Amino acid sequence: MNKGMDVIDSKNAETGLHATLDGVTPWLAIRIYSLRQRYVAAFFDERKMEYFIPMHWDIRIDDEGHRTKKLKPVVSNIIFLKQTLPEKEIRKIISECTHPVSILKRTRNEDVLQYITAREMEEFIQICNPDVWMRKFISEEEAKLKPGQRVVVERGPLAGVTGRLVRQSHKYFLLKEIPGVAVMLKVSKWCCKALEE
Repeated sequence: MNKGMDVIDSKNAETGLHATLDGVTPWLAIRIYSLRQRYVAAFFDERKMEYFIPMHWDIRIDDEGHRTKKLKPVVSNIIFLKQTLPEKEIRKIISECTHPVSILKRTRNEDVLQYITAREMEEFIQICNPDVWMRKFISEEEAKLKPGQRVVVERGPLAGVTGRLVRQSHKYFLLKEIPGVAVMLKVSKWCCKALEE
């Protein structure tokens, strides 16, 4: 993924990425407490705020055998927001949203926001490409239960991406966790190099 590349175009708007990737600016996970994700996205659009919604292809086959393919959000209760404004301003904007939302915090008892580094988010966006098929989204809680070695992918289209190498159903997956959601992407274990803990 090119650093500093403007990725707001019709194809990326369709795939959920409404942001410029700069390799520097951190991100926040916004939890939505209703099924109004597209309205919250429109709220951010009106304020010219940059965001990402993980998408996947939903393929349906009707009774006549016709296939329809449509992009849909992976989860309906999370939007990732790029922190292009000071924290105080972002908190104020979030409080003005007409739909119930909150910024994920580090712990329930602290009022400290859970930031996602630009690098972690860019790797997550890369793995979330809807055209990649051997992929599975899981909850944060489920991801924490999966044992695995921290690795970096050395070869292929995901070269440089870090995560945990986990095994499921006799296959290896790269598990990438960020606040709110995790994604598992099928990889060859021979393409991965272990990282020191």
